[in-house]
Amino acid sequence: MDGRSGYRKSWQETYRQKGDVWRSMYPRGYIGFSGLSDVVEKAEPDMTVLDVGIGTGEDALPLLKKGVRITGFDTSSEALKICAMKFREAGIPVENYHLVQSSVQEFNYPESKYHIVVDYYTSQHITRQDQGTFYYRTFHCLMPNGMFLLGQFTPQHLSNQQNLKSNGHGVFTSDERYFCVSGTDEMQRKLELLGFSVDSTYRYEEKGFYEIVASRR
Repeated sequence: MDGRSGYRKSWQETYRQKGDVWRSMYPRGYIGFSGLSDVVEKAEPDMTVLDVGIGTGEDALPLLKKGVRITGFDTSSEALKICAMKFREAGIPVENYHLVQSSVQEFNYPESKYHIVVDYYTSQHITRQDQGTFYYRTFHCLMPNGMFLLGQFTPQHLSNQQNLKSNGHGVFTSDERYFCVSGTDEMQRKLELLGFSVDSTYRYEEKGFYEIVASRR
C-alpha cells in the first residue's frame, strides 16, 4: 500500500509490528476477487506487469505463478521484505520480479511498457490531484489493449467506520490514515475520459469494496 508522505511512517510501522497483514485478512489469498481472476486467466508467460503498492504480494503471487514478470513498488521496505520472502518460498524465479521502494507519485512510469497494471487499495491513499496524474500515467504506461485492474473501498463503507472522519467529497482521515475514494460510477467515468474501456465492474457490498477491469484501447 501507499500513502501521502505524512502517512509513510504509519505503513512502515504497520508492517513491522503486524507482519503480513494482507495474508491475515485473506488467509486463502485474493482467490475470491473476480477482477483478479479475470486478469490472471488472461495473463500469459512473460507478460510485463506493474503492481502498484505491491504490499506483501498477495495479488502478485497468482500472476507470478502464470509466469509473468512483475515490477512491484511500495513505500514500505518492511512490506517489500515480506513480499520477497513470500515469492522465494513459493519458488518464484528471482528474475521474474523486481521490487522497488517508491511512492505512487515518485515512481517512473515508462511509456507503453506493461501488459497489466494492478492497483489494489493504493491510489485511494493519495489526493484527488495525484490520483488524476496517476491514472493518466497508468493509461500511457500500458501497451495498447493492456489491462488495468483497480480495487478500492467505497465511500459508503468508509463513512461507516467509526475511527474515520469524513472531510467531504470522498475524503476520510484518521490520525494515521488518509483515504480519497470514488464510487464505482464516478470511477468508471474518470477512466473512460482518459481513454480506458471499462470491461468489468465487480461490487462486493458486504465488504464495501469494488474492482474495475479496464483496457487501454
